[in-house]
Amino acid sequence: MTESTTEYTSTQYTTGELAKRCGVSVRTVQYYDNRGVLVPSEVSSGGRRLYDEQDVRRLSVITFLRGLGFSISQITELLADDQSAACIDSLIVAQRLQLSKQIELDQRRLQTLDALRRMLGRVDDADGLDVHAFSDAAYVTRRTPGLRRIHGVMLALGVVCDVVQIGLLVAALRSGNWVPFCIGLVLVVVVCAGISVYYSKSVAYLCPNCHTVFRPKFAKAFRAAHTTYSRKLTCPHCGYNGWCLEVPASYTGTDVETGEPMVIV
Repeated sequence: MTESTTEYTSTQYTTGELAKRCGVSVRTVQYYDNRGVLVPSEVSSGGRRLYDEQDVRRLSVITFLRGLGFSISQITELLADDQSAACIDSLIVAQRLQLSKQIELDQRRLQTLDALRRMLGRVDDADGLDVHAFSDAAYVTRRTPGLRRIHGVMLALGVVCDVVQIGLLVAALRSGNWVPFCIGLVLVVVVCAGISVYYSKSVAYLCPNCHTVFRPKFAKAFRAAHTTYSRKLTCPHCGYNGWCLEVPASYTGTDVETGEPMVIV
């Protein structure tokens, strides 16, 4: 690294310009600089750190290697090796082969999905796509993070109840005093009931027939047959009785108390 006493030229980049050129944050460039894996080619008289085209290529390689899971120390050692170019080329070839296989796999999956939809009668021809089916697919894609949060809260509360119940049981067996255990058992039952109510108010269901999102009454939902992500219910909009897909109630735009249905358009 040398110190320049002149203004930098058009072929040189400041930290911000280099970050923008390579699609990373300024903080990332500064971090690599501090770690010694990306040293600026020059420092101006005013202390401005300047990078050239070679630094651009080096940062691109560093970003690529980081994406493959290499640590900064490993990247430093690799770039210092005389055979680094050949090694990096091999990694690029391997990554390209992996991506090609993934593309081929995704194409086969798309073909399978298209064949399945035609078999189910959802698509009559190439121009006859069911708009509601695409709407449902987008809705289901958005539902995953919300459902994970809901299930996570339920799991955490369930674990707490189990720990409390087991702890009180052990204490009762050791002391012979079952009063605390009985009181704790009642509290656990109350908490479990609260979890059920929370779950009922946090989820809604998507009708596969009319594409309505609705929230059934607690008693009906509680008694209905269900799987992990669906429940056998009657749609209040079209009367369909069958398996409805579970979605977060917060995505429906409905009143969580009344459960008024919303048709996806």
